[in-house]
Amino acid sequence: MKKIVFWASLIFVFLPAFGAQRIQSCMLAAAFGDALGRVTEFIPTTVRIFEKYPRGVRTFDDFLDSDWRSLPVVFSRAKIAPYTDDTAMALLVLDALIEAVKNSYDLDQTMGLLTHKLVMDMDNPLGWSASFRAPGNCCITYVKKLARKMPQNNHIRGWWRVSPANGKTGGCGSVMRAYPFGLVFADDPEKAKTWAAEHSFLTHGDPSARAACAAMAAGVAYAMQNKEQDFVIDQMILASREYDQATADNMVSAYCSAQEAKKLLKPHESVFEQLRQPDSMFRKHHDLFFKRFLGWSAQDAIAGAVYLFALCGSDTKAAIYLGVHTPGDSDSIATLAGALVGAYSHERFYSDTVLRSMENYTYIRTLAKRVDELRLY
Repeated sequence: MKKIVFWASLIFVFLPAFGAQRIQSCMLAAAFGDALGRVTEFIPTTVRIFEKYPRGVRTFDDFLDSDWRSLPVVFSRAKIAPYTDDTAMALLVLDALIEAVKNSYDLDQTMGLLTHKLVMDMDNPLGWSASFRAPGNCCITYVKKLARKMPQNNHIRGWWRVSPANGKTGGCGSVMRAYPFGLVFADDPEKAKTWAAEHSFLTHGDPSARAACAAMAAGVAYAMQNKEQDFVIDQMILASREYDQATADNMVSAYCSAQEAKKLLKPHESVFEQLRQPDSMFRKHHDLFFKRFLGWSAQDAIAGAVYLFALCGSDTKAAIYLGVHTPGDSDSIATLAGALVGAYSHERFYSDTVLRSMENYTYIRTLAKRVDELRLY
């Protein structure tokens, strides 16, 4: 009996730390992939990426001098690698959700709080809309619209749903900031999915964007619960299907492509080396897949994330690396893949020495602790 009590007490002690580790792994991997992918985002082919970076881009040590010179002084002098608007907005979402849970806010109150944070941060020279972060046009357009509506309409339910539900707002801007819903509501994937899809109406009301947000939030929530990889992917597809069949179909196609890619990997060679070989069958498959799913749209970005998650499993380094070396929206694909695989694997994928060179490393860890503390509420 004493042994049972002893082991039960150990489980009680270590479960919170284990949860904190998953949260931190998800957030750091997402931000790290974003910061790495920023320098490859607009390079149109994998060939061109390796021409510019012969060793590839694994850490910030692989950045060129020109990558640092193009940054604001606060980053370039200290060689601190900034993330893009994807992570900048995701951290605002996470901060808003933490405050909302502590105050028992409903969806409308939470979206009002998030709107306020997004609007206020636009005046910050290092905020999400700063030009060096390459913010999306949809996000800028609709956050400005929210700013105009906010003062006189914040008492009206649903006033924040300003983005139309049509084919003109299907970009990836909202899905990039959706993973915090899976972290905060990890014990309630249904709520994570629904609120993430609703929050997309702030800037991207198209069904494909809402479907991608729902899938991302559900995937992170189930990964946080330590569910099996295939189960997580199945739930992501089911979540997206509630909003948009085409997005779900893309994710199924991505999963099938990942199974084909696994067969092409040589077990005695690393993923990194095989990707650098232009004639390798895996490299050819990688290029063909990401020519189809460039990541600029929400449904393509989530498909790319599913592909990398299904292919890499718990290998966070490989998932981020493959996401960074894509011809389309590299930072977005690497962000989504990093968040999913990071939550699933909960591993320390790089040392503190490497990660400290990323913007707001300490703040991200602090936010992770705040999310973990929500279990006390």
